[in-house]
Amino acid sequence: MLIGRKFCFSILYNRGVYPEESFARVKKYGLPMLLTQDEGVKSFISNLTSQLS
Repeated sequence: MLIGRKFCFSILYNRGVYPEESFARVKKYGLPMLLTQDEGVKSFISNLTSQLS
């Protein structure tokens, strides 16, 4: 579900749910991605995606 988490982070960023400063641009798997730096958001998304599988 790693890709699912990255997709959720992208939605949160693009919809402006969290401030732009909460995200860091990184390159993973040869693709540019946005990852949140907020541990609470990481935990929430991890919990959410684990329930989907």
